[in-house]
Amino acid sequence: MWILDRHIAARFLANFVLLFAILFIFAVAIDVILQLDDYTEAARTHALRATPALTEPETWRYWLAMVEGIVDFHGPRIAQFYAYLLGLVSVGAAGFTLAQMVRTRELVAILSSGTSLVRVGMIIVVVATGLNLLQLVNQELVLPRLAPLLVRPHSAILKGGLREFPVHLTRDGRGQLLWGRSLDPLSGHLTGFLLIERDGNGAAIARTEAIAATWNSHSARWDLEGGTRTTARVVSPDGEEITRGETTPADFALTDLSARALTIRQYEQFAQMLSLKQLREMREEGGVPAGEISRLTYLRLGSILVNLLVLIAALPFFLLREPANLLRQAIFCALFAVPGTLGSLVAMTATLPGLPPAVNVFLPAAILLPIAFGRFGTMRT
Repeated sequence: MWILDRHIAARFLANFVLLFAILFIFAVAIDVILQLDDYTEAARTHALRATPALTEPETWRYWLAMVEGIVDFHGPRIAQFYAYLLGLVSVGAAGFTLAQMVRTRELVAILSSGTSLVRVGMIIVVVATGLNLLQLVNQELVLPRLAPLLVRPHSAILKGGLREFPVHLTRDGRGQLLWGRSLDPLSGHLTGFLLIERDGNGAAIARTEAIAATWNSHSARWDLEGGTRTTARVVSPDGEEITRGETTPADFALTDLSARALTIRQYEQFAQMLSLKQLREMREEGGVPAGEISRLTYLRLGSILVNLLVLIAALPFFLLREPANLLRQAIFCALFAVPGTLGSLVAMTATLPGLPPAVNVFLPAAILLPIAFGRFGTMRT
């Protein structure tokens, strides 16, 4: 039986890799066609940088730079693509594997040997579970390191990692407003620092300014360069001065808007690529709603459950005792798997009012659980 197990597992993995490669190349080709101007401009600039004496790049340097630009932008996205399409590609690979075995009558031979079709399905489920555990490693170790490259716009092709961006007036957990001219998300250095303190009515009571500031993760504060704090001058309705505005030197400023929190608010996808350790740090730092951090944490396990349950429910479409119309079975499988997977992911990422994050994330899995085991348990084997 181990020979049969290895044969089915190897065929499933081969189909998974082939289908994943085809879909990834197709997605890259579509993106290059739609954003061709950005790729050509980046390739031209990069090629001229190698030969500054020329006004136009050499042809071979231009096409080499074009290939480098595509690899530079889409190479790191293999890990992201794996995370997004793991569930659907697993269902597709299982469908191709079992369809090949139905066409060559291998399932009939397996049944005639006294082996249940459940055994065949469980081999695929076990291998798919290993692929989902690999996704956990991908999420914890690979994606956090690639996050600065994955949130880049097309204008940053061949220009390294995440670029600096301006910080518009942003409210923190205490109602203060933070503004900055330019933030380097990698070093946590913010130029043109301004923090406005407000009272309960929203009126400004003090402001802290600095030429530049650097986020201190150990002390959870911004260390200022040339910083000053100016309090507001308060005058009573009859014109008498209640408090006098004063300006004093300031070495630091306290706010829960860390450099990472500002980056997450600038790029919505950035938080989804952080590891569980980084999410726990974000919870302690603040700056991002605690409910959002909890949802992203539960989403790690919820997505795995959805992937496996959709796969289990889709297997009976192809685990057949006798030859059948495979095109019709493939259509039925697609009509179930695609809306089931994408709908579950949308439901898990959306915030439903009145529901705790854990219930919100695991609700699709709870709905799919009886469907999956009901279909698998009633399969004719």
